[in-house]
Amino acid sequence: MGAVLEQIRKELNRKQVEEALRWFANVRSGKEEPHLWDERDCILKVFDVLSPILSDVLQAPEKTREGLLKGLGGAEEGQDFIRSMDQLLSWQGFIQRDDFRVFLEQTSTWKIQQLFVTLFDKSAALKARVRSFREEINRIYGEYHERGWFPAGKKESPSINPRLIALLLAAWDPDRYIPYRPKEYSDFLASMNLSIPYWVEDKYELFVETARFILDEGRAGGFPVFDLVDVHHLITLYGDESFSARESDPLIQPVYSLPRLAADTYRSEEELALWVKAVHRKGQAILYGPPGSGKTYLAEKLADHLIGGGDGIRTFVQFHPAYAYEDFIQGIRPVPSRDGSLHHQMVPGRFVEFCQEARDKKGISVLIIDEINRANLAEVFGELMVLLEYRDREIPLAGGGTLRVPPQVRILGTMNTADRSIALVDHALRRRFAMIPLRTDYHILRRYHGHRGHDVEPLISLLESVNRQIADSDFDIGVSFFLRPNLPTELEGIWRMEIEPYLEEVFFDQPGTVDRFRWREVECELRDA
Repeated sequence: MGAVLEQIRKELNRKQVEEALRWFANVRSGKEEPHLWDERDCILKVFDVLSPILSDVLQAPEKTREGLLKGLGGAEEGQDFIRSMDQLLSWQGFIQRDDFRVFLEQTSTWKIQQLFVTLFDKSAALKARVRSFREEINRIYGEYHERGWFPAGKKESPSINPRLIALLLAAWDPDRYIPYRPKEYSDFLASMNLSIPYWVEDKYELFVETARFILDEGRAGGFPVFDLVDVHHLITLYGDESFSARESDPLIQPVYSLPRLAADTYRSEEELALWVKAVHRKGQAILYGPPGSGKTYLAEKLADHLIGGGDGIRTFVQFHPAYAYEDFIQGIRPVPSRDGSLHHQMVPGRFVEFCQEARDKKGISVLIIDEINRANLAEVFGELMVLLEYRDREIPLAGGGTLRVPPQVRILGTMNTADRSIALVDHALRRRFAMIPLRTDYHILRRYHGHRGHDVEPLISLLESVNRQIADSDFDIGVSFFLRPNLPTELEGIWRMEIEPYLEEVFFDQPGTVDRFRWREVECELRDA
């Protein structure tokens, strides 16, 4: 489907897609209409019945055939499924079910298996599979109609509804396929400046690829779209003027898209998208790297991206050796009384306050912990160590009360690998975080200064030489020291007052090595390069 995806990337109006995702975030934050969740329930009820039946088609086709016959026949225990399926098949859904049951009853198990094998063969183009399945079923329908096997009164041979084919595909692999709503999808894509093909199979292929594309965009942007069923709802609702025309609550945080994040950090969208997925998967991540790798800057930008388009908050705290459990979770503090005297009471710490505020938000909220390894983490986190791994729990606190981390909370930490206190971060804590390495990347330096006309190749050669001498990537000199618009006039000050003191610490027992990289030496090297 490369050509289809290329068409989507070329024609789809990304700004409008972002607007639709932002609107859907508002819908989910409290303005849901009943039919939004009615249809989702219908889809999930159909999937619950059909998915296990279809999963046996390759190994146990007779079992699949019997399961479909029983389910489509409307057994008493399957009435919810039948109602849901008829609703999704739309007009005269019960007739579509009856026609397909005749096909299942009269067709050999081997033939049914072969047809489903063709439909589910991911190595072939989707539109070709759908067309082949549809044409062969219609041919068989015509043959059975001539034999009089369909209910009396059918003057013409029936044909299989593309919605039924799409439901079979979506139930078989809900992470890859979607139900088929031709009018709603066509209206939505037309509003996004995407040209709509004529043939049913081409349309469905375009709808599927577009839905996957929107899901990826939504996840990367931190929007609350969790699966293709959510995208299906977004698309079917967005074109409903009676619903989308209603005014929704304004979102507090501006959208900070993945492409903009990539442009501001000089990193690839693919790399950043991988980080975002890791943060959502674990709930917390640590960006770690040597001095000058841009850890704090990246954490703040990532947080802006995560909370963008929602009503969440971003809070910043910096750890240090004196930081304690009482500062972070809860502790007894002196509190002034009205008469001017002091009394002591249990006071929530920064994290508990943050969770209390985030609990009232619908969108993602982010806590940034800068220099996370500077504190004794086991002591500071206390009960939070359990909740980092088991987010769905609520546990009692030592000083009274309970703590639960809201599901919409994300934690981003930064860790300087050159800091010797990194040894305080034990394995038990590391495995609770997604660990995102930030190594020295000279391409960032090139991209930053490329349009400014500054030749940074001599500086890059010098940094490569210094870092080879250091011979430990955890202690490398990063490039963010040199991401300055007026670098040529500021370079001497940066080197003498930031780089040299760091080298003196790294090579504290090798003064000769430090002297090799003094400004008076490297200035000549840079000038003569």
